[in-house]
Amino acid sequence: MTSGQLIQAITSNNINTLNIESLTSHLIYVSLADQITYVYKGNMNNWDKIKSFTCSTGINEEKTPTGIFDVRERGEWFFSDKFKQGGKYWSQITGDILFHSLPFAQDKTTILDYTLKKPSSHGCIRLTVEDAKWIYSNIPKGSKVIIK
Repeated sequence: MTSGQLIQAITSNNINTLNIESLTSHLIYVSLADQITYVYKGNMNNWDKIKSFTCSTGINEEKTPTGIFDVRERGEWFFSDKFKQGGKYWSQITGDILFHSLPFAQDKTTILDYTLKKPSSHGCIRLTVEDAKWIYSNIPKGSKVIIK
């Protein structure tokens, strides 16, 4: 199965029928249609869903990219001068696309937008502070991330 076919086929219900491997014992599947981030633990065709987080992905003008990625760098805080907002507990997916908390003002205490369950980001995958911290703390580098 090609990566394109995998992206087309994947759902949260058929994850164990697609021969999906990860370099770690973790796998993340982000459903853009459902605005849910699913976290699995296990190995090929034996993935157990251990978490599901409501999220918010990219708006139409700045869509979250679909594809197969892996977790890269991570950090506790970033601030974007371009968007005048930052995020806590970021985990890099690809380029400047991250899992991160709801957006904060530069003071690191004021949440600027509480929107979840519908696209509202600049392409990143927004989560509650607690959920972003969970991914930051528990998902190792190299874990596969599939976004559809």
